[in-house]
Amino acid sequence: MSDDFNAKITELEREIAELKAKQPKEEKPFEGKPWKKIDYTANFTLPPSAVRAMCDAVPDDVLRAVVGDHRRGVSQPGGLIKDEGEKPKVKGSGWVDAAPLGPDPSVKHIDRIASHFDQLDRLETAAKIAAPIKAVKDKG
Repeated sequence: MSDDFNAKITELEREIAELKAKQPKEEKPFEGKPWKKIDYTANFTLPPSAVRAMCDAVPDDVLRAVVGDHRRGVSQPGGLIKDEGEKPKVKGSGWVDAAPLGPDPSVKHIDRIASHFDQLDRLETAAKIAAPIKAVKDKG
């Protein structure tokens, strides 16, 4: 019996050696150079005539008004202001009874399904445990 085990062990060791030989060799991971960030606007300049044309397009008082608006903060849009004469309609007190505390009625179905699969798992585990024990008893 021990000769069979030794033969089986040597056969399995040979298979492992063959499979290891077939494995691809580990390649060195790619290590690239860090990328240099390119700033396309670093040397960006405009001709003086273009700068002058942009300054002339918007008058100084308009720019001052825009800056002043931003310094005072964001104002409330006019569409959100309510009319004083319009009152909201009252439909009820707004009270709603709280939902009763307790398990969801559908939980019982989920529990039954879980119990069924638990029972199947236990049977499968028992079969896995019993198979080697039966094999040993049959040989002995």
